[in-house]
Amino acid sequence: SIGRISELTDTTDQVASPHAIEIDGVIASEDNVVNGSYQIQRNLVLVTKGEPTGNVANFLNWITCPVGQAILAEEFVPLTEDQMTADPGAPDENGQIDIALGGSTSLTDTMTKLVNAYMELYPYMDLTVGVGGSGAGETGADQGSLDIGMLSRDMGSEYEGNLVPLNIGRDGVAVVANIAGVHELTMEQIAAIFSGEITNWSEVGGPDEAIRVIIRDSASGTRECFETAME
Repeated sequence: SIGRISELTDTTDQVASPHAIEIDGVIASEDNVVNGSYQIQRNLVLVTKGEPTGNVANFLNWITCPVGQAILAEEFVPLTEDQMTADPGAPDENGQIDIALGGSTSLTDTMTKLVNAYMELYPYMDLTVGVGGSGAGETGADQGSLDIGMLSRDMGSEYEGNLVPLNIGRDGVAVVANIAGVHELTMEQIAAIFSGEITNWSEVGGPDEAIRVIIRDSASGTRECFETAME
């Protein structure tokens, strides 16, 4: 299933069941993210300061192995089989056992599940997950307050050569409407709604009701993915 339904259009005057909008005739689904037909999608990325080593590298390998990917697949689109790590090995009990992760709010729930599953396997490990947005994940990894930064988008070009990105899966961002009679929009119509050019549902085949737009804050990787797709 699609991982995050994060960009939402809503109206309080005429309420219908919230539903994902087809974009240019394509619904947000795992298959359509994988085959590339759904346009608003992004990579899920973990970053480290330099090449990961020791138990940090082992944990990252475990996330990309079939066991870790099965947990990620509960919410997101996993890696293909040929992209997965075959044998992540076990962490060194005498190595770094405290690992701090933080960043993308979209990844927080899944990463918490991954961390808890890993610590069940290896009780001597102590991993923590913080939030703050994808930008905070990059900054924290760069400044050393995080061992692993969590990004729900590609790493910023300004960190190339300093941070090392690892793609752990993909996600699609669905546009959701809570208005009767609107089930499909074009990319151009969605862009016009979020830019304020279109302000009434009647302009896109719906009832004569004002559109109220809800979107994530500017630090969000979800929002950056959405705005990039609208360019």
